[in-house]
Amino acid sequence: MHPILPSNRHIRLLWVLPESDQDKRIHCSLQVVGLDSRPLFDCLSYTWLNPLGLSESSQEFQEERRNPLSERIVCDGEPLAVSRNLFQCLQFFQKRGLHVRSEDGAASSARPIWIDAVCINQKDEGEKPDQILMMSDIYARAHRVLVWLGPGDKYTPCATSVIDKLASVANGISGLQYYDLDDEDPCPILGIEPSISREEWLSYATLLRRAWFSRVWVAQESYFAKSIAVFCGEIEILWKSLVRSAKVLQETGLAEALEKMTLSNIDFETIAGGSPHFSHESELDTASIDSFSPMRSSLNNQFILTIFGGEGEKASFSLDRLLSYSCYLDAGEAPDKVFGLRGIWQDSGPAQKLQDLVPVDYKSSVPDVFMNATYTAISEMKDLNILRLVGQPHSTQFKPSNVLALPSWVPDYTRWPQLHNITIRKGPPAPDTNQNDTISRCKSGAFPHKPEAECYGSWRADGGRAHAPDFDRQSKCLTVKGILFEAIVDVGPFYRQIDSSHKLHLLLRHLGRFPSSPSPYGLDASIAWLHVLVAGEYRGQPAIREAIQAFHDLIAVFVRELEEAWNFSDFEELPEASELKRLYEQTKDAIDDLSTRQSNRDVIPDWEEVQRLIEISHRGPDDEDRRRMDSDTDAIRQSFDRAYMGRRIFRTTGNHWGISSESLKEDDHVCVLSGADTPYVLRKSSGGWSVIGEAYVHGIMHGEAAHGSFRDMKLE
Repeated sequence: MHPILPSNRHIRLLWVLPESDQDKRIHCSLQVVGLDSRPLFDCLSYTWLNPLGLSESSQEFQEERRNPLSERIVCDGEPLAVSRNLFQCLQFFQKRGLHVRSEDGAASSARPIWIDAVCINQKDEGEKPDQILMMSDIYARAHRVLVWLGPGDKYTPCATSVIDKLASVANGISGLQYYDLDDEDPCPILGIEPSISREEWLSYATLLRRAWFSRVWVAQESYFAKSIAVFCGEIEILWKSLVRSAKVLQETGLAEALEKMTLSNIDFETIAGGSPHFSHESELDTASIDSFSPMRSSLNNQFILTIFGGEGEKASFSLDRLLSYSCYLDAGEAPDKVFGLRGIWQDSGPAQKLQDLVPVDYKSSVPDVFMNATYTAISEMKDLNILRLVGQPHSTQFKPSNVLALPSWVPDYTRWPQLHNITIRKGPPAPDTNQNDTISRCKSGAFPHKPEAECYGSWRADGGRAHAPDFDRQSKCLTVKGILFEAIVDVGPFYRQIDSSHKLHLLLRHLGRFPSSPSPYGLDASIAWLHVLVAGEYRGQPAIREAIQAFHDLIAVFVRELEEAWNFSDFEELPEASELKRLYEQTKDAIDDLSTRQSNRDVIPDWEEVQRLIEISHRGPDDEDRRRMDSDTDAIRQSFDRAYMGRRIFRTTGNHWGISSESLKEDDHVCVLSGADTPYVLRKSSGGWSVIGEAYVHGIMHGEAAHGSFRDMKLE
């Protein structure tokens, strides 16, 4: 069936034969060509399995996983098993006359097409690596790449209309940020008329949840394409419009706002049964939510379009950056998390000398593939910043769920990240960058001399040092240079305790346990505490004094939600009413206690102020104070969620505040590693140290702790 390839520079191309009245099966033929002979052909970009992005728990997904090649075509007279999605794509080609070879030999403008599942002999383990290494070249030489999103549905026309509307938005919108599409219509400001309705937004979200947008190989296929055509069933979507609409989502925060709207319209009671649907306001079919983290969203994967969008000048990517992207993308086989992006990396100049360290070898174990890729990324960048991908919540790195048995310094690229990186996103200066208005360590004397360094530069906890660590392949250990800073002595609550269990008082009590002296922050310990809760960021900028008022608003909202839950449970005579009452009283006691302390008065509002803010939150949506409060609460909540979700606050022996992975424990150590922009929390192990996760520690983010001798530390 698969003609022999004369060399590893030859490929097979597929022709679809015209439909026959006598035989309704799809007939195809393979043609061998030399890639260097400049043949004229197209390439297909698609997903092997179901294109609709179904939940892995759904019955349809499980059935397709058990029998992925459920359809049959005839290729050069022999039956060939293919996936249902590819079968439907070939039906579309045949119907539209795309890639169909005339049987009578008449002249035709049709071109053959390269499709990996058919044109590569999937049973030949010797051929596959050679063809995979050539894929970047294959897609780069193709006349056109055809993207098949899957068959259309009743929501597709509406979704494409939204794409066209967003694509028409003019440039210069990067200063706009939207947090909630239910509360604020962005269309008038964006110049979209008529406005996009709720049903239209959700139709658009349904399209973006299709599996193509989450597939790791898509990045390479888009990156190298000279020209791209997109089909969702019979409807063709302009690639430039798709890319432009994705850029608008990213620049305005609409991706997260749309995800929030989508989640609010999911009937969560049906998720466990694998049949999720939107609430009565909409009956859209969409994928289930595999994780309640906002990171777990194909809507966030629009970077595939804006970063790897093809049809233009190609940017150069480090392996570090590509591996960080791979965490957000899906792959049928774990090694493809590395191999699927390797072609983009090998196309860049710095990668030429390091390619042999990341061979395409499906016989290698997954831990070896990930370990080699991680060390190669470290060698290429000459820093340790890829360790930011280590340390998922609730000790997943060290529990039996870590089925890959990875060294602690090697990220598990098969896991969707549950943590946002600890970093300040660069942007234009805030309106007032006066030193006295910056929530920083400016009064203690151990701060950056220029607020701009704190505000608009990246962290440099190691003082900007570069270091090439030693890697022992036999022991799988990485020896780095580091300084042990201080041990952890007090650990705060989990995010879900604060957010879902109404236990704000646990976080407040953690502040209350701060000793009166000595303090590295002088009188600003509570401000440093707030700074840590948002990892130094508010509204995409360094946290300034406005963040304090916003934090007052957030406390009031937490109290209001607790009070409402208690009142409802009490009215309905539910058993949890007494527990909610107790939590309410504990929260009030904590606020009363902290707000009377001189050192906390700026950050913790008194109970009277909390009640005043709650009253404002109950006003009508047109009230000016209510609108200000809603906006500030959304902004500070986003900063808090980004920093604290999956992490916990801690205090060190030297009374420094910090946050790191929620799997941290007392007696873990904060360490400054040479070549790492942020500090890391490490745990002593039998033969060295285990990496728990990156940290934000207020007071040492600019090299203040990077003095003295860096000593060897073995990361296991």
